[in-house]
Amino acid sequence: MSTNHHASLPPGLTAPAAQAHKKPTAKKLTAVTAALATLLATLAFTLAPTASSAQASFDITNLNLVPERGWGVADQNPLDTQTPSLDVLVWDFAQIGDRMFVGGAFLNVKESKNSTPISQPYVAAFDVTTGEWISTWRPQIDRAVYSLESFNGMLIVGGEFTVVNGAPREALVALDPTTGATVNSFAGRMERPWSENRAMVRDLQVDGSRLYAVGNFSHANGANGIRTRAYKAARFTGANGQVDINWKPQVTGSGVWGVDVDRSRGEVHMVGYFNAVNGEASTGNFHTVTDTNGATKAGKIDIPRNFPRAQPEFFDVVTGDNTVWAIGEQHVVQTLDANNHSMIAYNSTGYTANTFEYSGGFAGGAYQAGERIGDWVFAGCHCTYSVRNGIPSHHSSVTGQRTDHRLVMAYNARTGRLYEPFKPDFYSPRDGTWAIEADTNHGCLWVGGDFHVGGVESGQNRWLGGFARFCPNDFDPNNGGGGGQPADSFVNTGSEWTYTDSANGEPANWTQGIANGQTGTAELGFGDGNEATTLTSGQISYYFTKQFNVDNAAQVGQLDLQLAADDGAVVYINGTEVLRVNMPDGAIGPNTRPLTWVGGADERLKSYTVNGNALVNGTNTVAVEVHNLWRGNGDLSFDFGLAAG
Repeated sequence: MSTNHHASLPPGLTAPAAQAHKKPTAKKLTAVTAALATLLATLAFTLAPTASSAQASFDITNLNLVPERGWGVADQNPLDTQTPSLDVLVWDFAQIGDRMFVGGAFLNVKESKNSTPISQPYVAAFDVTTGEWISTWRPQIDRAVYSLESFNGMLIVGGEFTVVNGAPREALVALDPTTGATVNSFAGRMERPWSENRAMVRDLQVDGSRLYAVGNFSHANGANGIRTRAYKAARFTGANGQVDINWKPQVTGSGVWGVDVDRSRGEVHMVGYFNAVNGEASTGNFHTVTDTNGATKAGKIDIPRNFPRAQPEFFDVVTGDNTVWAIGEQHVVQTLDANNHSMIAYNSTGYTANTFEYSGGFAGGAYQAGERIGDWVFAGCHCTYSVRNGIPSHHSSVTGQRTDHRLVMAYNARTGRLYEPFKPDFYSPRDGTWAIEADTNHGCLWVGGDFHVGGVESGQNRWLGGFARFCPNDFDPNNGGGGGQPADSFVNTGSEWTYTDSANGEPANWTQGIANGQTGTAELGFGDGNEATTLTSGQISYYFTKQFNVDNAAQVGQLDLQLAADDGAVVYINGTEVLRVNMPDGAIGPNTRPLTWVGGADERLKSYTVNGNALVNGTNTVAVEVHNLWRGNGDLSFDFGLAAG
């Protein structure tokens, strides 16, 4: 039994705080396999480096925070998962040699936003360097994949599938990383015979020659025909998938979502929705057992939860630098002392409290995934907004400060301190981050979930298909690409504009260019304090124009447009209206008022797709009129970006 943790909180803390997975990158392949096919697969790939070599190649200070262009995944089937409320395309990554394998709940792969989808459900392989989909690797799996691991030259896949490559296979399978064929010599699989629901593996973790699998199942099957009771957690050994019957923690409740191993302490950490482990009180949702037999590890104190009567679950757990990281639904990631689990620090997002105790306010910030990479623990959440109601969403107990970090954050693996310069430029419509990995070839950071666009804030708009790849600034995937300004970006956000903010009304023929206008750099406006150019207040309408060049207009079918407009706007290209936001139908005049007032996050850049038919070869003119709700309104904002879709 463990003692209550509240008495051990650091000074200033008051008391309390996901689904997904990942685990610290400590993957190592061995050259010995039990079958010739697996041996050939191993020889076909470069052996994955150990954790230390992977860490040496990763430099967070040199990452380009605009994601690379590349292939992605698309189209979720809500019937393929027992958690249909989560719109998650990518659940996990695993690298073997020059391939990054991606698992999730997707049905297709795509080269770009508007390209034709190609059927490749639930698991796919991408080139680590170019980001291209590898079309020769085509395993067929019938339902969602939640976790991937490299183990003895095989790709181990966990999920809630029942058929793999045309043959029955429940929840766990080994695939050849070269061909995609099932490695039948690996016998490990799961069952859930006493339930109407499918067996599922939520997370996998490799520790040398041992493979841990956790989820929701009641039996584990392995080599030599062994079938044994397994209480939502099991361990396999060797390339043939031998069940380790000596390690048998008894987990009761809904299921385990995350697992990690601390070999130096002989400990296995488990988190999830479960009620108890080994029948002991106060062991639900987060618990640590021994790696010898699964008994409760003595000397650990209870984990406090900031919202104990609802949503007390954890989604992931990570071993840091003499620390353990509990990543939870409670909108909190806790940094705990590995010796006894007393709290060192916490970071929260999605609610207003500056203390550990939940106090209401905000929503949408649960932490869901974690990964140890070098000196950092990366933690991801569905905190899609950086600022809510004028208040920065992220709070750190280390600094006592609130900042506008969102979606994925980097923390010092020993102290829990936020690395503030790390602010990736990408967006998620809802569920945010569920998978994090770093490749050992180039030191790129791969972040997966339900991401759909990146580069918006830097004016380098690019489609993302479920995941993003952030590479070093000098990364060059194709002898000249990768990073930098794309050739199809016509207008960058933060550009210089010609404008008028006078009381003289609408300029004549202004959509073709404003004569005798002023010039200024976006953001243009007043009242918010973040303007690069301050405009004169007191008007309903403000007018902006800018010219840009297009070489091959006929090849641009659609345009990706970014617009920040407080309160309403109409956008024209070469005099043709292409977008109307928060403005009434019909003719627009200098005194036309927007439909509603706009404030808070709605004042920030938003993405739109518009038709490219208005473009011409050579010089083009974009014109935007921004309208305030009333003349005495205290603020106005305008910024704009335009790129080929």
